[in-house]
Amino acid sequence: MTIGIVGWVRRNLKSVRDWGIFLTALVPVSLALGRAPADVCVIGVSVLFLFDSARNRRWDWLKRPWIVAALGLWIYSIVRAAFVPGNISGLNVAVVWVRYIVFAASVGEWTVAEDRGRTWLLRSAAAAIAFLSLDGLLQYVSGHDITGRAVFENNRLTGPYSRPILGFTIASLMAAPLFWLLERRRFLWAFLLADLSFAAVFLSGDRMGFLWASVIMLTWLFFFILRGGIRQWSYAAMALGLLAVLVVGMPRFSAHTLTQAPGERQVSSTINTLGSFASTPYGLVWKSGLDVAMDNFFFGVGMRRFRVACFDEKFG
Repeated sequence: MTIGIVGWVRRNLKSVRDWGIFLTALVPVSLALGRAPADVCVIGVSVLFLFDSARNRRWDWLKRPWIVAALGLWIYSIVRAAFVPGNISGLNVAVVWVRYIVFAASVGEWTVAEDRGRTWLLRSAAAAIAFLSLDGLLQYVSGHDITGRAVFENNRLTGPYSRPILGFTIASLMAAPLFWLLERRRFLWAFLLADLSFAAVFLSGDRMGFLWASVIMLTWLFFFILRGGIRQWSYAAMALGLLAVLVVGMPRFSAHTLTQAPGERQVSSTINTLGSFASTPYGLVWKSGLDVAMDNFFFGVGMRRFRVACFDEKFG
């Protein structure tokens, strides 16, 4: 096995750009392990991109309008944070935020500019979604995920994470692989992945993740219908039947695990929250955010400062 890995590395990772493509493809998979491993990949790609740009004297990407705007915002964030007394954590966050700008530039200009990079990244995202979804379903049925982590506060799924972010993480990753599989006419695989991921998001208890996943699914189904074809519709019927079993039938397998049924939280609770949004914690946070922004219209409050500014009595 070791010899096989070494051989694959020698065949596929021959240049700095190859390593950049490889690390970019690792980002979705590393997200299944946590934020820190993904951040290591992001920093690695950024450093390799800067090295390649310097070696080849290729800095034209710095002239892209969106990069100029992002770098301007970054510099402003540093200056703003520097003028807030005692805001060391905010200043640190502002300084290292540039890694996301460089990583985004590397993705657009370097690692996924060609088909190979896009294919590796999309395959990695599909694998990450499948793993997270299966791990979430395992946690739902047994009460523990593959690492032994228990359900969060008896009503939310976490998968491999320490916090209940499983649903939104899957929802954030699922769009690109699903549309990629649809474009490649891999209809059966596309529907199986859609079913698995959507069921996991629904059962996770993450309401925002469920809303976002629902928008993605409806949009994706619309484009699937445009494709047409009897064979595709047979896949659709089979996959939608499986989805119904997962969403409707799965709650019966885990009555001992969750104190609140997924349907009650995802449907009833969401409707009630939207109906009285202004008085909910979400609505109050939004109102405080707008009040803080309007009170500091030109200069803002700086990174990591909303958590401090919102405690001012004038913001409620």
